[in-house]
Amino acid sequence: MKKARKLNYIHFVITYNFVLLIPMIIVFCSVFIMEGRQQVQKIETMLRSYGEREEEYWHQQMSVVNFYNTECRYDKRYNSYYAEKPPGYFLDIETDLKQKEENFPFVENIYLYQPDRERVLSSGGLYEADYFFQSICMMERDFPEEQEAICARKAVGKRQQEKMVLICPLRTWGKSGENEVQYLLFTITRARLKDQFGISEFPESGVTRIIHDGEVLYELGKPAAGLEEEKDYLTYTRDLDSGFRVIQMIPKDVVYKNMEPFLKGYGIWFGCSVVTGFGLALYFSRRRYRSFQWLMENNEELEEERNRLRAEKCLYELLRQDIQEGDELWKSCLENGIYVNRRYKFFVIVPQDSERNQEICDFFNKQMSGSSITTAYPLALFEEARVYLICSDETRIELEQKRDRCSKMGADIGIGELCMDISRIRQSYREASRALRSLDKTGKGYPEVEMNAFREAVE
Repeated sequence: MKKARKLNYIHFVITYNFVLLIPMIIVFCSVFIMEGRQQVQKIETMLRSYGEREEEYWHQQMSVVNFYNTECRYDKRYNSYYAEKPPGYFLDIETDLKQKEENFPFVENIYLYQPDRERVLSSGGLYEADYFFQSICMMERDFPEEQEAICARKAVGKRQQEKMVLICPLRTWGKSGENEVQYLLFTITRARLKDQFGISEFPESGVTRIIHDGEVLYELGKPAAGLEEEKDYLTYTRDLDSGFRVIQMIPKDVVYKNMEPFLKGYGIWFGCSVVTGFGLALYFSRRRYRSFQWLMENNEELEEERNRLRAEKCLYELLRQDIQEGDELWKSCLENGIYVNRRYKFFVIVPQDSERNQEICDFFNKQMSGSSITTAYPLALFEEARVYLICSDETRIELEQKRDRCSKMGADIGIGELCMDISRIRQSYREASRALRSLDKTGKGYPEVEMNAFREAVE
């Protein structure tokens, strides 16, 4: 019993501490969610700030490209009607392109492609178109003549360096007055794009793409294996001038990775709080355990006393009124552990005026109640006598042998008749009372009226 109470108390202490941990866990989870949202907002704000700056910078560069395109359109050096024969004609364009490259650091080189003459003019000299597009700047030559706006292509330069080429149609009028189409090619290196559009805070895990007309012209970084762009990345998209679009993606793992200092500090605090809480709980548990143990023992004693009083009340009711199988008194007796549903029932009255009668009481208290099929229920003492109700499922022969054994002990006791019918249980008590009075030599007797009065006083 004590071991069970101790285990119950330990279970109580652990449960109590876990209940106290619930608010801490709620606070921890709330702060964790809040910190995650702040990290996401921080990255989104950072990307938005970068995007605004890059958009403004890109707008400036496209303005310079459009300005050069307009300037070359109305410059006679780029018009075949005013052009002189080589070498002066080439030298003028070469000098002008060289000057434009020096004043435009965003691009690497500027070329003039003349499809009618199948040649490319640059600041470094004159190239045949086939050689240029196969060795100098490898790219497709399907330039649309109708397109007025800037378009772009992905190209590969010397030493397999990736580049992005901006293509601007340059429309002039020839000697015959026909509309001639030339193209200004602005090459931008990958390193320059990386400096401008790369995510410096996340150089390894970030992904940056520049798209034009659905074609990826530039891509820095690739999505990690096993990660999906829609679910596992924070994506920020912005539209630039001339139909260009920039997409920047940062994996969500990086967001939570930045929370490691917070998680470590908060985890240390949480662990220290748990250890301290359990330490204090164990420190104060001894006094609480004593109080808890006393309350449990007192509660058990009160419960036993309550059950005993209820059982005694039912026994007195059996002496006061008749009982039938299935009625309220019958049910109350069974609920309080009086097995009136057993086969045989009878009463025994034992005076306690001698040591021999005390042995009889010990016999009923121990031996008669020691069997699982026989129980002796004692009633409260009155007039120095004790009444026992015997309920048993033993055979009639065994019970009669025990009755004879009690009679042969030499004590004056009253034993009622064995009855199988529950309604005759009061008759068994009257027979036991008459048998005891017949043996009474003092003439004092045991009147039922006084017994009932004592029962009422006990109640």
